[in-house]
Amino acid sequence: MEYNEERDTYSATINTPSVKGVYTTTIQTVSKDKLSQLAITMTLKVDPYGYVYTKFFGNEIRISGAKVSLYKKVDGKEVLWQPSDTQTNPQTTGKTGEYHFFIDPGEYKIVVEAKWYSEKTSDWFTVETNILQTNVQMQLNPLILYSSIAIFISISFTVFYFISRKKQQI
Repeated sequence: MEYNEERDTYSATINTPSVKGVYTTTIQTVSKDKLSQLAITMTLKVDPYGYVYTKFFGNEIRISGAKVSLYKKVDGKEVLWQPSDTQTNPQTTGKTGEYHFFIDPGEYKIVVEAKWYSEKTSDWFTVETNILQTNVQMQLNPLILYSSIAIFISISFTVFYFISRKKQQI
């Protein structure tokens, strides 16, 4: 725990489990002279990662293999954020569609690319904490959707044509 004389406040970093969930924690302080104590119990919601998904009949379907790139605004210019530790940028989502960036406060945007989906670029947003956990909804690429429909119709007409010719021969 650190004391900030200028603000007359204390701050502490609380390490939470990495598994998503709701946890109860108690912070207990004891004065230097050990004459007074204070205990504060609180509930912490842990949702450590953002994820990439699409909607299908109202249900969220996570997208694996999506490329998530993080951009930072530096001196008014857009630059691909460069991590200073073991993180990578861009990241590729796994089975759960999750990604995570632990970043400094600032202005950022994310760009997500995934096979069969239209590229998604967020607006610029301000991050005040160190965790980016934005969930991104993707839309199927209309060209792929319309191509699939056209192929289905073509195959249906071809099958219908051959069935009707077969009936005429009988």
